[in-house]
Amino acid sequence: MRIRPLTQEQFRDALGKGLGRAFLHVRHFGAAGLHEELLRACLQSFAVDPQWEGTRADWIFAILKHSGELDSFRQPVLAALQGAVPGVTLYWDYVLWIKLATKFALRGDQLARQIIYRKFDEGAYDFSDAGRAVIQLDGMAGVLRVAEVVGARLREDVEFRDDNSFVSYAQKRFGEPSPFDNLLEEAFGSEMFTAPSIGDKPTVLEVLEAKSLESENVAAFLLSEKERRDRRSPAWGGTERKLSLTDVMTGVENDQELDYMGFGRDTTESNALELFAWLLEERDPKRLFRLLEVFQLRRIPYLDSRLFELIESEDRYVRRAAARMLSNNRHEEIRRFALRMLREEDLNRRAVGCDLLALNARGKDLRTITDSLPTAGDPDELHAIAEALLNIVGWRKHAEDANLLRWVYDYNACSHCRNGAVEYLLTRFGLPPEQAHECCWDCLDLTRRLVRKAERRRRRRDT
Repeated sequence: MRIRPLTQEQFRDALGKGLGRAFLHVRHFGAAGLHEELLRACLQSFAVDPQWEGTRADWIFAILKHSGELDSFRQPVLAALQGAVPGVTLYWDYVLWIKLATKFALRGDQLARQIIYRKFDEGAYDFSDAGRAVIQLDGMAGVLRVAEVVGARLREDVEFRDDNSFVSYAQKRFGEPSPFDNLLEEAFGSEMFTAPSIGDKPTVLEVLEAKSLESENVAAFLLSEKERRDRRSPAWGGTERKLSLTDVMTGVENDQELDYMGFGRDTTESNALELFAWLLEERDPKRLFRLLEVFQLRRIPYLDSRLFELIESEDRYVRRAAARMLSNNRHEEIRRFALRMLREEDLNRRAVGCDLLALNARGKDLRTITDSLPTAGDPDELHAIAEALLNIVGWRKHAEDANLLRWVYDYNACSHCRNGAVEYLLTRFGLPPEQAHECCWDCLDLTRRLVRKAERRRRRRDT
């Protein structure tokens, strides 16, 4: 496979999107003249949707190692982490620094280890990522350190709530089945899902329970963990009861965090009609948003012209929720409204137009959609368009959709959406060899595994 070198501008674009060609360039041609680009990738999270993508830290660190200049990036990363201030430092930048510092610490860097522990002891960002780093670095001893420090905070501050899932993280890391794993085994059987064996070693909970007999802090941590799981869904052994219509109406009035989507999905038609009538008359943005959530997983009872006005709302949460609600429904008026939005300059509005066409697009609309797609713009706006295009493709199986998928691959910076495009391309159209090779070095592990598995199957068929 011939690898083509990238220009500095091409490398910058590929690195920002997490494309495998950035990794391949450094691996084959080195990193001469690219130090500033790589440093920026160390100090600023490029992930568009980091809750799905992660921070790309593993991929970035691998590129740094191939650059031959790994040590030159150590000091800037550790300095950034040491100076991180909650409320000032962007959270996902902090997570990136923690993960890169952990990589250095695992290579024996004592200063990196000290800074990670310092950040954890400070309780930065409610202990979250530094706590996981401590467990990663020191195993069960790290779990006990986390329990001791977080437990002390719980005892000192009655308002503090630990929702970091440290026990679940440690169980997964040490190969122990979680409560959710047990439910999967019950649902699908041991042939479909087999929980990992942990041998004769004491489990995370056994170690913590033994330590709690001598440490009040660890006892407080364990109690908090039990309370956290109890207030979770039944999949975690929780005890949440089903919401009633009264619960939901009270929650809307008081702007409470409730499972409005789940209620809307499962409730009766009469309850849905009552809430829909309220939605049409409501004007307060917070109450409107809660009511719109009820219809995210449920078809609306009927189409009303006032719903299109909500997409024009000044409140961005209302706009997004209204668009998602209408995108789940088929109606000619929704299609016409969507096609009008595709002609607008605002890329966010074009994204909404694409979203509304997921269930409403006709064959002749694909040309209009393709012609509306930009080749540059704000990464968040391009990401919104990519998500909408994947929804359209998900409901269709026509050859013309390949152009939409190629746009998602080339112009969208979200690696998770790119993975969706690659999966559709693989199963419906196939990937050119050069693109398949690039995908094997993508920043997202899901994409790498997906394409490598497909390549192994292809080679077996060819032999």
